[in-house]
Amino acid sequence: MPLRNMGAAMPDTQQKLGGFHIDKSISYGHLLTTVVLLVTAILYISKIETKLEVHDTRIRANEIRLDRERAQTDAAMAEIRETLRRLDDKMDRILTNRAVPR
Repeated sequence: MPLRNMGAAMPDTQQKLGGFHIDKSISYGHLLTTVVLLVTAILYISKIETKLEVHDTRIRANEIRLDRERAQTDAAMAEIRETLRRLDDKMDRILTNRAVPR
């Protein structure tokens, strides 16, 4: 079986590339797929940004709550210390009064 001369029908650039051909036209399917992918990517990124904003808001609210609780704890500890000082003073007075002979 004789080999046909396929190279004669191909332009020089196709012969150099070994018969590889790139079509310069764009099909509607490729265009539609690309647009859908871009829209999906944009929606995904905007959803992530929305979630980040929600988490930032929650973090700020938690920080404010923790600061408020810390202040309340500090105030309660100061009150406990003051009560302990008063109890210590009372105990000292009682012990001092008992130690004095009558």
